[in-house]
Amino acid sequence: MQLDERASRYGVTFLDDTTDETYFTGMRGVHALLDAFTTDGWFEPAGPEDETGTDFAGMKSAPEPVVAENGGKLHYVHIRAKNPSPETPAMVMLTGFTEMAEHMREMAYYFWQAGYSIYILEHRGHGRSPRDVEDLGLIWIDDFRRYVADAEKLIRTVVRPASTDVSAGATSAPVHVYAHSMGGGVALALAEHLAEHLAEHAAEHAAEHAPAPLVDKYVLTAPMVAPRSTLSDGLTRLIANLGAFFASKKRIFIQKNQTEFNRVFDENYARGLNHGRALWLHEQRCAVETHQMYAASYGWMKAAGKLTEYILQNSEKITAPVLLFQAPNDAWVSVEKQNELAERAGAPVRKVVLEHSRHEMEAEQTQAVHEMMDTALEFLLGVRESGVRESDGREPGSRESSAV
Repeated sequence: MQLDERASRYGVTFLDDTTDETYFTGMRGVHALLDAFTTDGWFEPAGPEDETGTDFAGMKSAPEPVVAENGGKLHYVHIRAKNPSPETPAMVMLTGFTEMAEHMREMAYYFWQAGYSIYILEHRGHGRSPRDVEDLGLIWIDDFRRYVADAEKLIRTVVRPASTDVSAGATSAPVHVYAHSMGGGVALALAEHLAEHLAEHAAEHAAEHAPAPLVDKYVLTAPMVAPRSTLSDGLTRLIANLGAFFASKKRIFIQKNQTEFNRVFDENYARGLNHGRALWLHEQRCAVETHQMYAASYGWMKAAGKLTEYILQNSEKITAPVLLFQAPNDAWVSVEKQNELAERAGAPVRKVVLEHSRHEMEAEQTQAVHEMMDTALEFLLGVRESGVRESDGREPGSRESSAV
């Protein structure tokens, strides 16, 4: 274990990531500890047939899946709080493109130490959730709003009820969202959608009876406001639309080394990341067939473009506090679109730039992981004083800005 003064104020100690061996030993210990608190959860995908409705005009019912483990239900992992109480906060974790719940395990462990009850959603087409293509390595979605509606349904029907103490007058503990990459884009669209939904309902009720927000705060790591492309927005959109029309469920840009999941650990790709973290995640993928996702379809690419349009067109609707971690040289998502989102947002977006970080922030080096978790805990739970601390609460290697 590694001690960190800022994290220790929340009861959090970090894994020793000095070597592959120490990190692997730590993660095995995390699994052994959390397994006693962990259950698998399943729920029906969101759709117009829901009693509460999705509020997305024109979104159809979920397709009949080609591959399904549990009758077409979506999968999530629930890690119960170690000391549950009516004040126990809930953390909903949304994974990135081609990622599974295991990708969030280490971060979930830190939030669990801080007192959270954890819910990790595996998006449609990911992990153990239903698949709409036979190739388990390929990601396809018919409508990006399905990701958003599914996340909302999980929070509305599972997380919020579990966080509400009826005996205390239906008061609710905080619900927070931690999301990476594609999951971050889904979280932003969710923040916009929920704010619009809340405003509509508030107008129908007196102030004292206005509904409470479904999500209180968001932490986003390298969020996918838009995928990074070397092509112009217009040309990217044209290729996506044509590809989705003629070959929606085909892989994008097929190359020899993209025809199947690569079980050989790529040392070049891992260079700059924490080697133990990158290797651990690779081995977790290799161990389970449903974890071996690696490619986008043209249908997903078109949906990602629609997600970008939705986020930027509705950014002024964001009212919940947002903490955004940014990698200045991100290879996978557009930093420029992140900045545009932050400038347009209806509420201040607190942006922290991790100077030497890559897109894969949860697999980063020690300093970046500590800085992310320290800052996230302070943002979500408030700064807890203990001895002397830096006046700005930041460590070397990061810089911070807020945009309105």
